[in-house]
Amino acid sequence: MISRAAGGTLFLDEVGELSPRVQVKLLRVLQEGTYNRIDEDRERTARCRVVAATHRKLEDERDAFRDDLYYRLAA
Repeated sequence: MISRAAGGTLFLDEVGELSPRVQVKLLRVLQEGTYNRIDEDRERTARCRVVAATHRKLEDERDAFRDDLYYRLAA
């Protein structure tokens, strides 16, 4: 998905439903701007704007949603 959004916008709906493992991967993309595809060892660069939405109040779900990812998305 990230490669398809190159130069544009990546919309993540229901980001509050992400598993902890996927949250870590998304945080890496947001902080470092890099990611690895599943079938490759090569690191790729992510150049896109990320917009995220959820129906949950993430402030109330500190145990299920990473604080650092929350603040990175809120910035």
